[in-house]
Amino acid sequence: MTKKQLNSISSYTRKFLEQIRAIPFLGKKEEHRLATHFRDFQDKESAEKLVLSHLHLVVSLSYSFQNYNVHFEDLLSQGTIGLLQAVQSFDPDHGTRLSTHAQYWIKAALYDFVQNNNSIIKSGRSSDMRKLFFKLSSAKEKLGISHKKSLNTEDIERLSNNLGVSAKAIRQSEGDRQAIISLNSPQSKENHEEKIGLVASPIEDPGIKTERTDLRKKMLKATTDFLETIDDRDKDIFTSRYLSVPPKTLENIANRLKVSKQSVHQRAEKTVKLLRTFIRKRYPDEKI
Repeated sequence: MTKKQLNSISSYTRKFLEQIRAIPFLGKKEEHRLATHFRDFQDKESAEKLVLSHLHLVVSLSYSFQNYNVHFEDLLSQGTIGLLQAVQSFDPDHGTRLSTHAQYWIKAALYDFVQNNNSIIKSGRSSDMRKLFFKLSSAKEKLGISHKKSLNTEDIERLSNNLGVSAKAIRQSEGDRQAIISLNSPQSKENHEEKIGLVASPIEDPGIKTERTDLRKKMLKATTDFLETIDDRDKDIFTSRYLSVPPKTLENIANRLKVSKQSVHQRAEKTVKLLRTFIRKRYPDEKI
């Protein structure tokens, strides 16, 4: 992924986060009123206000999952889906605030996403890589290795012995880690396109870094080329469903296109399968 493309994605995500920060919190009475109105009358405007006022929870909980090999934007999308489910199932008369209720749903959505590694482009994983996906973070904590530091040879050897996996697999797992947006970085209006505030990838080895960059470029180029081969409606559905932050719902897309939700779901799933096939054919030597 080029610097220009990374800046573009980071800028978009940061603007989304800035919009969330500007949304005021709801008082207990107002929250109860909106939740009751939504429960009794299925009022969409009330539901929207409840969702928007709790997006800060999605950001906070998504940030806590940053050490896994998934895009931060994907975590935001999945966390938002969990929040929507929380609003749908919330009963304001149970005496619990929506924030407490929503945390369960958001965490469940994020956990399921991480556990299934449910990204649009899945990388083929060996048994070592699958083990690392779930256990590397806890192993680092157990051995007192910071998540923020670059792994040296000694760190990799200790992790390899602790987890029973190869040093090569650890380097590959670390090399796959995506840079994410730092929520703590101050934003400058004068140079907001240049000073993004990223958490860097922990591996600094030039060989690993080059391999990682090359793979990202391949995936980006393949995805871009693939989207040019499908019709405009499928491209619209795919982009709205999987690439928007937060993702558009099936109902939203169906209403806009004046088709059924089932039709949208089927076309989206078909497009994802075609994309994976397209990438595997283009790069048969890559584990994709």
